[in-house]
Amino acid sequence: MIGYDVNELNQLLVSALTSNSGVVALLGDGVDGVFHARHLDNKEEMAKRKRPLLAWREGPVIDTQRVGSIYTVNLYAYDDPDQGYYRINALLPLVSKAYQEADLPNNYATAAVSSLEVGNASNATRDAGLNLLLRYLTVAVYLTSGVAIS
Repeated sequence: MIGYDVNELNQLLVSALTSNSGVVALLGDGVDGVFHARHLDNKEEMAKRKRPLLAWREGPVIDTQRVGSIYTVNLYAYDDPDQGYYRINALLPLVSKAYQEADLPNNYATAAVSSLEVGNASNATRDAGLNLLLRYLTVAVYLTSGVAIS
């Protein structure tokens, strides 16, 4: 079984967003507006960030006999309540488009990515802890059979 480094896969997924001019243009902090969700717990850091922003967090890895491994990443789009969902609603289709344009299966063949799917966005909600508006979506990365994530 071939091993695959999850950090490298995460970098590919983040790079697809930070290299897309449409996504970057809508983020309050530009390329720095895409960051790991562990930073959401740092209230001081979050207070300094301009919105809207995208936080990502690794989801579960599903091993299947039929298609190989499925690696998931959750993307959380946040914005200020006084902005409403307008900017989040504009951002999420650009995220989907960024992954389509990045064409990970063809452009990153060494990653053993056979396909990538961006799920439907969640309903509009609010993160009470951050007092921010929130919508999220899940990205599923299908790795070729015989590839293990480490």
